[in-house]
Amino acid sequence: VLTGLAFAEDPWEKYNLSPKSRILRPIRIHSTTHGCLGGVIDEWSGTSGKGPAPQLKLTCANGGTISKVEFASFGTPTGTCFKLQKGRCHAENATAVVKQLCVGKTSCVLPPKSSVVHKTSPLVRLFGDPCIGTVKHFAVRLSGCDPAHSTTVTASSDNGTSPLFPITLAGLGASVVFDFGKNVGGITMLDLGEVSAEASARLAWSESTYYISTGDNSNGGSGADGSLATGKLTGNTRWITPTSKLRGGFRYLNVFADQPGVAITINDISLQFTPAPMYDNPS
Repeated sequence: VLTGLAFAEDPWEKYNLSPKSRILRPIRIHSTTHGCLGGVIDEWSGTSGKGPAPQLKLTCANGGTISKVEFASFGTPTGTCFKLQKGRCHAENATAVVKQLCVGKTSCVLPPKSSVVHKTSPLVRLFGDPCIGTVKHFAVRLSGCDPAHSTTVTASSDNGTSPLFPITLAGLGASVVFDFGKNVGGITMLDLGEVSAEASARLAWSESTYYISTGDNSNGGSGADGSLATGKLTGNTRWITPTSKLRGGFRYLNVFADQPGVAITINDISLQFTPAPMYDNPS
C-alpha cells in the first residue's frame, strides 16, 4: 500500500500529489468592492443602565483618512449600513458631533467611551437624549478612505509569489474577487496578516461571473453552495477550508467581510488542488 508521496508512475500522483499541480494561486484580481465604513449599535449591550456599552471602531484600512459623514443618527434610524434612514426620533447634533470626532482622521471610536455614568449611556452623554423613554440606537456611515486595492493588478502564479498581496478588506461588505485563470478545485487557504478583534469573513466560489456574489454548485451537491463563513479569524495565521466544504469546478473566489468596523489583511491565497480529498492514495 502506497502512503504519502507516491511513485511517479502512479496515475494518482499526477493529480493529487505532484508538487507542481498541488498548489495553485490566483493570477489576477477580478474586482473589488469598497466596504461600508459604519454600522449600527444599540444604546446598551444588555440591561439598561449597566455597562460597558457598545462602541463602533471605524478604521481606514489602507492609510486613508475619513473625509465626510454620509449619515449619522442617534434615535430610531432604520436600515443597514448602505441604506440608512432617520426615524421619528433623531438627535439633531449627530452629524456635527461625528464630524468633529472622525473627519480628518484614519480611525475613530463612537462613542469614544464605553463607561456608564449614573446609569446614563455614553451615547446620551455624547448626543443628549432626543426621546426620553424610547429604546434608541446609533447608526453612522462615513466615507473618504482610499479603495482597498487596484483592480488592474495581474501576476503570474508559477513562481509561488504574487504582487496581488497584501490586500486589506475594511468595513462591512468590503470584498475582493480573485481569478485563478482556469477551472480549479480543492482546499482554499488564506494566509492572514493583521485582523481586527472579532472579525470574520465569508467565501463564495463560482465557475462563472454570474454567481460571484452567491457561489454556484461547485460543492458537488444538488443545490447552490451559498457562501461559507470563516468564523472568528485570528491575525497572522492560516485559515483553511474544512475538508468537508471542499469546492470544485470554480474559477473565481470572492472573499468579503461580514462585520461592520473591521479590517482583515490577506497576505496570500493558495489552493491545494485535490480531486478526491477523502480518499487515500490508491495502491
